[in-house]
Amino acid sequence: MKKEQLNKKNLKDIIDWLDETGLVCTFSKKDKVEKLDNHILIVNGNLDYIVYSGKVYPSLKLVLKEGVDKFKQIFVDAGAIRFMTKGADVMRPGVTKIDDDINKGDFIVITDDRFNKPLACGISDYDSLDMRALDKGKVAKNIHFVGDDVWNGTY
Repeated sequence: MKKEQLNKKNLKDIIDWLDETGLVCTFSKKDKVEKLDNHILIVNGNLDYIVYSGKVYPSLKLVLKEGVDKFKQIFVDAGAIRFMTKGADVMRPGVTKIDDDINKGDFIVITDDRFNKPLACGISDYDSLDMRALDKGKVAKNIHFVGDDVWNGTY
């Protein structure tokens, strides 16, 4: 595993990206932030962010720490849970509720509609209105889920 500490310029770029997208930023340029194998950010020893397609997103551990209500969400029924926790993308038939303010490309949390527990993090393929208009098909990409290597700490 390759671990490197990020410099202040890199941290500023990441902080700006998180601010621009409205995502939670839990660190400043003064914190110790390390990149592990180019896909995980460890902030002061905590696995708080993942890197997907060159962009930084909150991990499920950070979502749980900060509170799921701070994030845009798609809710899925019980039948979709086992698929989400195996890394499957979000398919429209399993979706029961969609937050209003989702835009295409947004970071979202995929949440169990019964217990309100986050199952996965993803990137939306549609905005809220277009997603609701669909009857079938993929609506979001699953990028990190309960039970994956990042969640289990076996990265």
